Order: sequence, then structure tokens, then C-alpha cells
Amino acid sequence: MHIRNKRWRMAAKCLNILLYLFTLPFRLLPSAQTNDGKSPRSFLIVRLDNLGDVMLSTPIYHSLKERFPQSRITVLCGSWALSLLENNPYVDSIIALDCPWFATIGPNKCSPHTFIRSLIKTIRAIRRARFDTFIDLRGHSLQIFLFGWLPAIPVRISTTRSDGTFLMTDPVAHRDEDHEIVKNYRLIQKYAPLNSFYKTEVYSNAHDLASLLAKTGVEVDKPFSVIFNGGSSPLRHLSNARIAALHESLKRNFGLSSFYVGGMNDHREGEAIKRMLRNGSNDFHNICGKINFNELRELICKARIFIGTDSSVTHLSASTDTPSVSLFGPLSPEQVQPLGTNKLFLHHKYPCCPCAQRQCVLTGSNDRAACIEDISVEEITHMVSHLLAG
Repeated sequence: MHIRNKRWRMAAKCLNILLYLFTLPFRLLPSAQTNDGKSPRSFLIVRLDNLGDVMLSTPIYHSLKERFPQSRITVLCGSWALSLLENNPYVDSIIALDCPWFATIGPNKCSPHTFIRSLIKTIRAIRRARFDTFIDLRGHSLQIFLFGWLPAIPVRISTTRSDGTFLMTDPVAHRDEDHEIVKNYRLIQKYAPLNSFYKTEVYSNAHDLASLLAKTGVEVDKPFSVIFNGGSSPLRHLSNARIAALHESLKRNFGLSSFYVGGMNDHREGEAIKRMLRNGSNDFHNICGKINFNELRELICKARIFIGTDSSVTHLSASTDTPSVSLFGPLSPEQVQPLGTNKLFLHHKYPCCPCAQRQCVLTGSNDRAACIEDISVEEITHMVSHLLAG
């Protein structure tokens, strides 16, 4: 079992025991199911968690559709990820379900009664669709049981991250050190030979820059950077003072204005950064919450450089050709770094990395990590200079 948090690891063990006992009588009965996945007609791929994880799963949709052009690919995801997949030409249909075990991700929380009704409706829809192949990309025992085993999908593939191998027909050993895209590809090696794609694929409707910025009330007549300083844990963030210094360095050294991006929750931080600027605050545009995810991708496409901390927006930047510098702290970049010739990252690896991102053992703080604060503006500026020169 490869779950870092001790509490969740214990909960997963208890869940596996309950599921094992519940399914045992049924597994002892003769099965009429077949495990022939050579020519699948339909796939159900489950990716119910973070936006970044959903983006890192997009290359395998391309590979499977290219390998089996007549097959149907359906993705089960949270409602917060719909916009990432709705224009994807390799995804035939999407089922949205917001699960309470990822309740902190979504903007809306429903009552237990409402969720159970939605869950039953979803399981029935999956059973009616008669999928050939089920793939849970997270390795979550409860998801494998609910959406693969209960609907009686013949081929059930997932990793051994939380055990639950008794629910699968094709378990795949979990290797924590692999990049997330590589982990996803290991789950579909049953269907090799496959062409592999290592760039995240997010498809959006093209906007010209003027119409895109009309929503924000910003006019810009010079090259610009896009800066993102977010993430699910505050321990992934740089301090506001360092972001302010970074903007001034980009303006001074490269003549760039800056767009500070994120959700509505990040807007207050953007205003605090703007107040710190000694000069050039007119070139720092705080547009947090003013454009949606697809429009943000188009903005990044038109930027000279993207600089961001480890989170979904940084994974979004990897789907563009814009040069980027990714900033890593508590988590290892080897597992999630954007891949590409013009994608670089900065990381000061401490002995405690990767950590649970609850409290920094070195600073004793819940919102400031030593590893991310150790990244200097000079280091970022040097990397930006290298990318822009190249």
C-alpha cells in the first residue's frame, strides 16, 4: 500500500477488509465474465480527483483512440473537470459525479442523501452501457468496487496503490517514483503497441488577445508573462513579497508586464502583491477569477513565459508551446513536472521531500515551507533568461 498519510492508509486497510468480506461469496461463484481485452469496444476511465491529475491523464485517451479508433471512450470525473475534457476529440462522452472523498476539491457540497441518489443513478448508467474495460487511474479500492466490480465490467484494471487486487482482473504494480503520465501508460500496456504522448492535451476555442482581455478590463501593448502562485496546499506557495520581486525582475530585465492568475480565492493575494510593488504596479494585472480555465489556456498560449507553482494551472501550461518555469517544493517534480523541450523546473530537494504538506517540519509553519522559500528570484530570472534566449 503506497498511501503516504498514515490515517488514510489505515482507513484504506479497513475498507479493503470490508470489501473483501462482502465480495467473497460472489467471487466464489463460477464467473461467466471473460477477460479478453484484445479488441475492446468501450472503455470507462475513472479520474475523479484533482484538475491536475485529470490533465495528466489526457495523453492516454489519445493513445487508446489511435489504437482502437472504433472504440468508445467514456471518462468519469468530477464536475470541476468537465471544461478540461468537453472539447477533447479523443473522449466520446463524460459522466460527472462529485464524490465526498474528494469534497475539498469541488465548489459545491451535496447532502449524503443527494450523493447516494446520484451514485446509484451513475452505477445504473454504467451497467446499462455494458463497458468492456474499466480503468481506475488512481488505484482507489472504493472506486474500483463501485464503478467496476458492481457494474460487472469484465476487464478491471488499476494499480495496487491501495491494494484491492481482489476487485481487479488485471492489477498493475504501483511505482511511486514514476511520473504520473508514465503511471497512466503502465495501466494500458495490456493494449500495446501504443504510440505514447507525453504532453498534456487540453483543447479550447481560440480567442484573439483583444477579445480575451476585454473580459478582464486590461489593455496591454507589450509582451507579458503569466504568473501563478497557487496549489491545494499553502506550503506550495511562494510568499507575496517574492512574487512582487519576481514581477519587478521580469519588468526590469525583459520588459515584461505580468498577468497574475488563479481563482477568486487568489484575488486578495494578488491585490496584496500589487500594493507591495515599488514601481510598475500598472504593469501587474491581477485577473484572478475573471477568466475561465479554457480562456486561461489561451492567455498562456499568447504569453512570452509562464511561471507557476505545482498545481493544475502549471499542468495546463504544459499543454501549450509557451516556455515555462515550474516551481516545486513539498512534492517531487520527477512525478509531475511538465514535460517538453521548453519546460524547466526549479526544486531544492530537502531530505523530507516528498511530505504530507500539512506542516513544514523545518519552519513549523502551516503556510510556509522551507523548500519552496529557498527558491530565489535570481534563480527564476536566470532560467527565464535561458528560455527566452533559446
